[in-house]
Amino acid sequence: MKVTAEQIHAYVDGELTPEEAGQVEAALAADAACRAEAESARLVKDCLTAKCAAHDCRVTWQKSMDRLNELDKARTTETFIGRYSWAFAAAVLAFIILAAGVNRMSGRTDLEQASMASLFSGLNVMEGAERDPLGKIRGAFGGIDCDIRPEALDIQEIAYGQVAGRRAVRMAARDSRGPIVLVMVEGVERFEGFASAGRDLALGKMNGVNGVAWTDGPVGIAAFANREPERLLALAQAIRGR
Repeated sequence: MKVTAEQIHAYVDGELTPEEAGQVEAALAADAACRAEAESARLVKDCLTAKCAAHDCRVTWQKSMDRLNELDKARTTETFIGRYSWAFAAAVLAFIILAAGVNRMSGRTDLEQASMASLFSGLNVMEGAERDPLGKIRGAFGGIDCDIRPEALDIQEIAYGQVAGRRAVRMAARDSRGPIVLVMVEGVERFEGFASAGRDLALGKMNGVNGVAWTDGPVGIAAFANREPERLLALAQAIRGR
């Protein structure tokens, strides 16, 4: 029976069944060409065995498996985040809005100098400042009354807006001693850089201009003018409603 070269090589490698191996052995005994092919296959096998050491792939295989596991975890995480990212974003937004609301409703805090500076620019000027100034201020603060006596001042301008996320009013006025800037900010207990001067008043400076500050319920009030501290204290007593 004639056999192929592939069968002879499989015989040399020990990959044939006993029946197939018997057929190849019969062919080798009867055919010199088959014996030469078998001898050539044995030489190649012996050479490869002697020259090529077996490679241990266990470490490389484990690294590959670890990397595949990492990719699978990352894909699972990305799928979860992609599916619920809108919910996460909504939750964060709700938390920010809630925190801002709580801060506005109950948070009494210091007003920093940087925020104080924005009181002097960027607010919206009201029309007819000289007419019903307390009503305009009350409207700017959503119905809150402020501890001032507008009749003690010559009011020239009222502006309103927000500073550090809080409702604010700026009033430009004059009295017999010169110009005054009065600022009012909701939810402020202290103005940064101001120190207690007694009688619920505090003295400080803003951009080198002396100021006097006090609080009226939920509103922090400060008056600025180029005057000595004693005159500012007297000014505060004159324009406070009590």
